[in-house]
Amino acid sequence: MKWILIYYRGMATPVHAMMGILGVCVVAFSFAGALGGFMEKFTFAVFFLYGIFLFYCAFFSGFLVVANKLEDHDPKRETLIGLSYVYQGVLISLIFVMTWWVLSTFIGKATNLMITVSEPNENIIRELEKMTYGDIEYDGFNLELTKQSVELELSGFISSVSILKKMIEYTGSAPAKVEMKVKSGWVNSPGYKFLENETVEILLDIDSSMAVRKPYLNGCYIAIPILSPDISTLSRKNVIVYPQHDYSLNIVEGLELIVDGVSMGEEAFIEGGDLMIKSFSSDTYRPDGRISYCVSQIVRNGRKYFTAEQYRYYSSDVFAKFVFPSLAKYLMDYEVTTRKRIRSWGRFQYHLRSGFEGLFI
Repeated sequence: MKWILIYYRGMATPVHAMMGILGVCVVAFSFAGALGGFMEKFTFAVFFLYGIFLFYCAFFSGFLVVANKLEDHDPKRETLIGLSYVYQGVLISLIFVMTWWVLSTFIGKATNLMITVSEPNENIIRELEKMTYGDIEYDGFNLELTKQSVELELSGFISSVSILKKMIEYTGSAPAKVEMKVKSGWVNSPGYKFLENETVEILLDIDSSMAVRKPYLNGCYIAIPILSPDISTLSRKNVIVYPQHDYSLNIVEGLELIVDGVSMGEEAFIEGGDLMIKSFSSDTYRPDGRISYCVSQIVRNGRKYFTAEQYRYYSSDVFAKFVFPSLAKYLMDYEVTTRKRIRSWGRFQYHLRSGFEGLFI
């Protein structure tokens, strides 16, 4: 306790003493987070610097204590006072900015979504959970009634409502028609029983579709299990994605995918028993193994800086019919409002980093 008393007396005010103690605690927390594995390197750097700023702001206030012990005419006295005010002025400005940054990042936005549907059912909620990648709380539908509204409290935030708008405009009666055609030269390959240029319709288990958390090539994808035809015997190509993780994909070869008569090109492929269709803003893995969003590198003057979130939009018309058929068929109207919420630790770290990366965009 003696060193605490000495430290307390060495500070200009009790506020500075508490600031220094808080700085030490923040630095200790940053090291605990780094060693414990629950803190990313960028978050560690932010908290470490924040703690250092707090500690040294308190430390430089001690110059005033030393200056007050000197004679009024001593030249060192004014030098110490001047240095103390300069250092504290710079550090307090940085502390205010970082305090605002950290606290504002902890407080995020979430969505309240009032939807009106023609035929209420539980699948509609499940589809919306796929869209928002989070749980949804609601009072429930009266399944004996039709055309009713219900307010949903989402755990996340809808950044774009274009897909919802397209669902309301949807006039079809079924999901998008998906077909595959054997490419020239593959017709006589083992496992291929299809004729050349013959289109074979794919039956999908759309209710089991999900945003995959795997490093699928160059984008984020939604995986939809294929019910028929049986593609288990078709030739596959083993594609190495990240050599350092020894992770590879078993992509079915020799097929051309067609959605509503339009060839998909590289927007979709078949991996194992799933149809992989390029999605927007779903989670994926980075080469270092950490979970991130679809990312693109920020390059300025030939130098690589950070990575930032980017959206890879699929055709919204097909997306509504293909990935969210229940919503597209039954959604009649919606109203979006936002509310404040405290983000989880993982989401806090993501927004802390992406907010800084945004300075370079």
